[in-house]
Amino acid sequence: MPSIHFSSVVILESLAKNKTGRQLYEDLRPITIQADRDIDIKYFEVDSKEALLTQLHSIEQDANKDDWPILHIECHGLDDTTGISLANGDSLSWAELKPYLTAINIATQCNLLVVMAACYGGHMVQIIQPVERAPCLAMLSPTKEIYFDEILKPLTTFYRELFNSLDLNAALIKLYSYPIVNGGYYFQTADDFFKSIYVGYIKGCADQKGFKIKDRAKNIYLELKRSANPSPVGIGAIKKMLKQTQPVFFKSYYERFFMIDIYPSNKSRFDITYDKILEEAKAPLS
Repeated sequence: MPSIHFSSVVILESLAKNKTGRQLYEDLRPITIQADRDIDIKYFEVDSKEALLTQLHSIEQDANKDDWPILHIECHGLDDTTGISLANGDSLSWAELKPYLTAINIATQCNLLVVMAACYGGHMVQIIQPVERAPCLAMLSPTKEIYFDEILKPLTTFYRELFNSLDLNAALIKLYSYPIVNGGYYFQTADDFFKSIYVGYIKGCADQKGFKIKDRAKNIYLELKRSANPSPVGIGAIKKMLKQTQPVFFKSYYERFFMIDIYPSNKSRFDITYDKILEEAKAPLS
């Protein structure tokens, strides 16, 4: 699990009643003192879509000034799992939320943890695409419908452990010790997601004989042969070219996703190579 660096916890609440975000804010402030950590706990009520997006933009600006947050959002999830509902009835899709999270994650050099305290919040994972920049370092959320009185204590315990140990894995163990009525907690890191997508891609590209690569090479060969200038290379050469190109594309996507093209030091935090992906996939392209 990658290391995480943060200097604040920003709680954004959009609930008409049962202000669990406000209670969490009041609970966390003394915990930072007990842990002897210089962590700023902030709380904002954002009753509309416009208010939420405005606050997210402000958080990005603060992050560019080295105030790196954990972003905690308290709201309702949409029943169709496509996003969240705000206190005034506005809805915000995951796709609409994505660019704001990505901007904050860029500002924090890929250190943004998003805690989405909303029903079905785990569906937010769909905004992560391996060919784009990561919208967060990690996300944590319930998978299904939750009751407000069952999540406050677990999350307070999660933060207490995180503040004391600065160990995200230890904090998750504390969190998981509290069962919830429906479903569970969904936690996903950007590096685990990236690896799982590429392992799946490699497995999909080839079986043990690599026939899909061969089929693609054959199609390219036939297309070239039908053109005005017949193909100067055979299927085998095209197949080799395709296999050699994959690591190039992987490197490009890897550096973009983890922002290594902006922050070269991130390479040591996210030690993922094409060879390691091939080894994990156990599907060598031949």
